[in-house]
Amino acid sequence: MVIRYEMPFNVWCLGCNNHIGRGVRYNAEKKCVGKYHSTRIFEFRMKCHLCDNYLVMQTDPEGRGFKCISGVRQKIETYDASDAEVIDVPTEEERMAIANDPFRSLERVVEDKQKAAKAAPRLQQLAVDRTVWNDDYSINRKLRRRLRGTKKDDARRLAAGRAIGINVPLLDRTPQDQAVAAAQDFSAPRTSAESNAALARQRIRAAPLLSTPARQRHRELQLARRARVDSSIFGINNTLSTTASSSSSSTSTTSTTSSLAKLAPTLTTTIRIKPKAK
Repeated sequence: MVIRYEMPFNVWCLGCNNHIGRGVRYNAEKKCVGKYHSTRIFEFRMKCHLCDNYLVMQTDPEGRGFKCISGVRQKIETYDASDAEVIDVPTEEERMAIANDPFRSLERVVEDKQKAAKAAPRLQQLAVDRTVWNDDYSINRKLRRRLRGTKKDDARRLAAGRAIGINVPLLDRTPQDQAVAAAQDFSAPRTSAESNAALARQRIRAAPLLSTPARQRHRELQLARRARVDSSIFGINNTLSTTASSSSSSTSTTSTTSSLAKLAPTLTTTIRIKPKAK
C-alpha cells in the first residue's frame, strides 16, 4: 500500500548525508510488521529525493513516536524550555519519581504555586486583552478603515511624484523641508572675471548719461577756448592803441583803459585756466 508520508522530525540521510527537514513528504510503502500489545506497528519505506537511498521508518507505540530503522538517522536537537518560552513537560521517569516521592511531590506543589504567582500579572493582562479584542467585527472595521486611508495617502503621494516627472511617492511637506529647500542655491558659481564684468555693467547702468566729471571737463574746455579767443583779441587791441598813440594820446588812453576794463574778467580766467589748457 502506497501512502503520502510526512517526515515527523528532522533527520539525516545516511546515503548522501543531506539534511531532510521535518514535514517533507514522500510516497511511502506502508505495511504492518508487528504489534505492541494490541496496537499494530507500521513500517514506511520511501526513497530519498536527493539520492537513491531508501529510508525506513516505523511507528513506536511504546514511546509514542517513530523509530529510524535503516537509511536514516534522527537529528538530535536539545533546547532549554525557558529559552524557548514553552512549558517544561517532565519526562515519564520524572513523573514516576515525583509520584513515588512525597517530599519531591510537595516541593513540586510549592514550585507550581510560585510559578502561578509570578505569572498572575501576565494572565490578568491576557484576560483584559481578550475582552478588548473580543468584538472581532468592530476591530476588523477599524483596521480596514485605517487601511483605506493609508491607501489613499499612498495614491496621493504617488500622484504628486508623477506630476513632477518621477514615479516615486513623495512625503508630505513640512516647514523644515521648505526652509531647507529655500536655502539651496543650484546656480553655477561665478568666476572672478564674470563677477567683475557684472559689477561694471551695474555701475554703467546706474550712472547718468552726463556724469559730474564729464560736465566739469566739458566746461573747462569751453572756458579754455574762450580764453584763447580773448587773448588774441587783446593782442589786436594793443597794436591798434600803439599805432594811434602818436595822433591822440587821450583817445588812446581812453580806449586802452576801456579795453582793459572789458578784458579784466577774461584775463583772470585765462591766468587760472591756462596751465590746464596746455
